[in-house]
Amino acid sequence: MKAITFLGTGNYEKTIYNFNGKKAQPTELFPKALCELFELEELLVVVTKCAKKKWFAKLEEQLKESGIKITEVPIPDGHSEEDLWTIFDQITKFLDEGDELIFDITHSFRTVPLLSFLAANYLQTAKNVKIKGIYYGAFDAGQNANDSSTKTATVFDLTLFLELSRWVTATDKFITTGDAGDLAKLLKEIHDRERAKPQSDAQMPNFLQRLGNAIGELSNAMLVNRPHEIAEKAKRVGKLIQDERAILETKQFAKPLAVLLERIGKEFEPFANFSLVSQRKLIDWYLNHGQVVQAVALTREWLVSFVCQKLGLDQMKRDQRKQAEDVLNNLGRQKKQKPGNQNKQNDVSEATKSFGEQFKHCQQADEIVEIWNQAQDLRNDVLHFGFREQARPAKRILEHAKELNDKIQKLIL
Repeated sequence: MKAITFLGTGNYEKTIYNFNGKKAQPTELFPKALCELFELEELLVVVTKCAKKKWFAKLEEQLKESGIKITEVPIPDGHSEEDLWTIFDQITKFLDEGDELIFDITHSFRTVPLLSFLAANYLQTAKNVKIKGIYYGAFDAGQNANDSSTKTATVFDLTLFLELSRWVTATDKFITTGDAGDLAKLLKEIHDRERAKPQSDAQMPNFLQRLGNAIGELSNAMLVNRPHEIAEKAKRVGKLIQDERAILETKQFAKPLAVLLERIGKEFEPFANFSLVSQRKLIDWYLNHGQVVQAVALTREWLVSFVCQKLGLDQMKRDQRKQAEDVLNNLGRQKKQKPGNQNKQNDVSEATKSFGEQFKHCQQADEIVEIWNQAQDLRNDVLHFGFREQARPAKRILEHAKELNDKIQKLIL
């Protein structure tokens, strides 16, 4: 495991650093204590010219028998924006894909702690670096023991604040795309981490994983267009986020999510029943969250379900959905034909003709058939990935999807 540490130009005092009951030998330099408190293979020491001159040789001397590789990471003083980017680049370039890493910000200075957090967050994504901890040895807050002139200071674990950035990313993903998969993953990780600690069952989370699983299952159902499953999972999520035990656990173990619970409930509540109303809202939701393919595909199926309802057919039975589709296709063909050139419909079944006549008397029938023709064409263009003559460009796909949505939202159910 590697560690990134910093040296400044301060007059550091000899301190005994304590982390989770384990004490390091007294030292002025926290990086020395870091090497005793954690099992490290390499120490990346970030230094300016002045910091190197004052402390680097002493640190090397203190660690010469540790067996740990010491690597100097030179940086500028950070007086300009260009310097800050150079510092960021230097912090990140000494790391390899998949490295396990500790950040120590004890002797860092000016904006470097903030840059360290940003770099850690970036590295997790860009290089799949696994951040094992971010630590700060609070030497300024250290106190002298009664029988010693050497201060004892606590080492603070700041790793949870890095986790906050993951919450920010997961939350933004959920709000902009509706994908709650990362939120569910975070909940499961917290649940597993807390359950692994030596504590009584009463102190352990029991509902976080249930909530995470429910949110993840709902998100997956929405991702692959499962309206019936969406209704079932949305109902379950709604119940869980109102459960007092889940609320208490969220506040205790996953504070960032506590702020989001109400929003998650409101976001998915409209889909907690299986109906034409909820499915139409789902189409609108898909479009507003950039999931155009799902919106277009569901629009076509929604129109079939709409006709099933008007004709007293079961929308969940394949043969009856096929009957509704035949009605729409037949009426759609008639609508596209020029006056005086109507087909004799010799190839249309008597059932389709009969249902077609029945449907013509329904309110908005003509408008629905017109929308069907447009939806069919758009759906075929989208789901066949444009492998057709006169395929629409992406811009027109988006425009037509919105136009279709506007039309079906105005239909009277």
